[in-house]
Amino acid sequence: MVQFLKHLLRHLHGKLLVIWDGLPTHRDRLVRSFVAAQQGRLELEFLSAYTPQLNPAESLVPPLGGAGVLMGLSASPRRRGGAQSSSGATVLI
Repeated sequence: MVQFLKHLLRHLHGKLLVIWDGLPTHRDRLVRSFVAAQQGRLELEFLSAYTPQLNPAESLVPPLGGAGVLMGLSASPRRRGGAQSSSGATVLI
C-alpha cells in the first residue's frame, strides 16, 4: 500500500485525500507511519463498515468473478477516478 501511495504522490500534485474501505492493509502500521510522515499532504478516510453501496469498486467485483479491482486513475483527477474537494485536495476513491 505504501508503494501505491508513493506512486500517487509522485503523479498528483497538491494535497491528496484517499477514501478506502476497511481492508486491514489499508490501516497497517506502515501505512499510518507513511501518512504521518507526509506532513498533511496525504490524508486517509475510511468508509463505514458494512456499506458496500458507498464503495464504487464493490459493483465491479461480481462481474469479474471476485477478482480484485484497482480503480482507474490518471494524472488528471477529473478525467478518471478522482475529484477536487472543497479544500482543493485531490480525492481518490
